[in-house]
Amino acid sequence: MRAFDLRYFINSGLGYNWIDADGLLLSTKMGVGGSREFGGIDDHWTPEALLGASYEHQVNARNKLVAKLDYYPALDDISNFR
Repeated sequence: MRAFDLRYFINSGLGYNWIDADGLLLSTKMGVGGSREFGGIDDHWTPEALLGASYEHQVNARNKLVAKLDYYPALDDISNFR
């Protein structure tokens, strides 16, 4: 159970495709933004960074492997992340 009803976030940044070949994609992204939780104890905007990576592999015509990792550390307290 979450301690809030709704989370709104907006981020902007840059991404780069390191590998973009037939059936294979490896990309990273980074940026900054903010998030706000509604209906909880903490009801203010939190500035945060965005770091992420994604991997996609089209195995065949019907199957694809996808892995994504996104990390959002708060800029005012790096130990606070989601």
